[in-house]
Formats: sequence, C-alpha cells, structure tokens
Amino acid sequence: MIFGFRNIAAQTITPALTDSPPRITLTLTPTPDLSNPSAPKSGINITVSPYFINLKTDPGVPVSYEFSVKNNNAFDEFLKLTILKFDASSSGDTPEIKDLGPDDTFAQWMTFSESRFQALALKEHKVKFTISPPKSAAFGYYYSIVVNRINPGAGFGESGASLNGGAAVSVFLEVVSGEMHRELKLVSFLTSLPIYEYLPTVFDIKLKNVGNIHSVPAGDIFIDQLGVKKEIATIIANPNRGNILPGTTRTYHAFWDDGMIVRSKKMANGQELRDKYGNIIYETKVDLTKANKFRIGKYTAHLFMIYDDGKKDVPMEATVSFWVIPWKILIAALIVILTLLYGVRSMVVGVVSLFKKRKP
Repeated sequence: MIFGFRNIAAQTITPALTDSPPRITLTLTPTPDLSNPSAPKSGINITVSPYFINLKTDPGVPVSYEFSVKNNNAFDEFLKLTILKFDASSSGDTPEIKDLGPDDTFAQWMTFSESRFQALALKEHKVKFTISPPKSAAFGYYYSIVVNRINPGAGFGESGASLNGGAAVSVFLEVVSGEMHRELKLVSFLTSLPIYEYLPTVFDIKLKNVGNIHSVPAGDIFIDQLGVKKEIATIIANPNRGNILPGTTRTYHAFWDDGMIVRSKKMANGQELRDKYGNIIYETKVDLTKANKFRIGKYTAHLFMIYDDGKKDVPMEATVSFWVIPWKILIAALIVILTLLYGVRSMVVGVVSLFKKRKP
C-alpha cells in the first residue's frame, strides 16, 4: 500500500557578518477551529487508502493500523471520523453501512490518533487507529470508518449512515478463538439469461456463510464451447475479494465480455445515460480486431472456488450452460443469402429465356 507523507521544507538562515546575532522573523499560523469550521461551497473530494483493512488479533491484545486521507480539492478541508458498522444488506449482494445499535459495544474498542483534523489542499493526511478488544472478545467485528466534513454545509446535511459525499474505510477484525468455525456453502451458480444476443454474459454466484466468522472465497470460471474448443476464456469469480459476513448469503457477479460484438451501457462523463423513462441506454460495439472472437453457439461455464476453513482449502464447484445467438446478424445474413440466390436464379432464368427466343 502507498501512503503519502507531508513534505516539510527546511529553511537555512545565514547570519550577517556583524557582531549582532541574526534576526529571525516567525510568522505564526493560527490554530484552526475544528469545532465548527466554515463549509466550502463546492463538494467534498477526498480519497482514502487503503479502503479495506483486514486485521487479526487475540482476545485482549490491541492491534493498530493506519490509513491516509488525500484532499483532492485546492483548498483545505476540516474533516471528522465517525464509526459505523457493516451488516448484511436485504438483497445479500453486498454488506451495507449501518448505524450502531445499543448492543454494538465493539465500537468503543476503537480509538484514533485524531478524530478531527485539517487536511491540507492536494495533500495526504495519515490517521492511525487502535482496536483494543477485551479478553472476552471472539470471532468477527465489522467497522466502517466514515471520513466527512465537520461542517457539511448547505446541501450536505447528515442523515444516519449516509456518507454524504465522504469516503469510508472498511475494517474487518478477526479475534482468534478456539470456537471459530469457517464454512461456506455454494447455493447456486447461474447466468442472468439462458440466451444472449451478444456478450456480456453475467454469472451470478450465490454463497452462504454458515460459520461464525467472515470468509473470502476465491476462484475462477472456465468457459468451454461445446464441440468447438475448451477453456476459451477464464474469468475471476471474486475479483474484488469481497467478504461474506457470518450467517448471511451473498451474490457475486462476474462478467464475460471478451468478444467481437459486445453490448454495454452508454456512458457520458462517467455516468450511465438513461432515457426519459429512466431506463438505462445500451449500445452495441463492434471490434473488428477481435474477429476471431465472434461468439455464437452453446457454451458451458465451470465454476471452481475455494475458501480457507482454517486448516485447508475447501473446494466448491458447479456448471451452467448458456447460448449466444446474434439473431439480428443471422437474419440479415439470411436476407443477403436469399437475395443473392434469387438474384442469381432470376438471372439464369432470364438468360435461358433469351436463348429460347433466339432459337430458330
């Protein structure tokens, strides 16, 4: 990981060649008021690094780490840190940041080197934190450190666990215990559709954590074309190394988009374009340099994933089949072929008729 360090310029003072000592003039910068600073009119623009931290310790043993906050604006920011928690979402796709409840006493274990600070313009600022679990602690604890303005200003009002334009650092703490049990179950491996006109093919991998500690599955999807070629593509099943919280189900999404013709979302300035009804606008792109990757026919995808149960890697496998049928291209090609066939037939009939007329 890369952390930024604030540069400190050293000034060398050369004394005058006189009997009097050199005179040094110091300009003191007033200490900023971090209780309620004024809010800039433009939006907050900060970057945290790393954005995910995975820690392990024993009961009663403190553990420390640090992250950096880069201020991407051309003016100073006055920031604060807020502790929230990660919990399972209703959909199960990804964990959600939520407010702390009255029973979430693990938040009191975390302390910061500074909970409010001034982030200089276009500079990085380091923040160190320490988690001190009690001897009674065990298994997993899931923090979200939200970095935001002390004074959000107009239009940046706070509401519960909302980030309000700020950034968050995810901290997963594992407190080692003899009763720790790590186990995942593969619930399903499916494609979003049975038949695609063009790529991408979307794979949905649903896993359930039946253990009592978070786990990170890893693996690949191998794609074969039946009767043509084996392993024409390999896709990472969990590229972002997403965790599954204990007692929850999570769906991972993987995409196969390596083809000559690919349908994708239409973008502008990094945003998805939508029509007047709010539907996402798609566009079809053709890359002739990938003519050897014209996808058509039946394909089979083999999923192979593993997780570490603390003793060994446990495998999980599944298979799903799907079709890619570019029907618009096929219809157009059929029309061209029929046109050519009937055109040639008409020409032949015309020539034969001409010779019949000239025959004495």
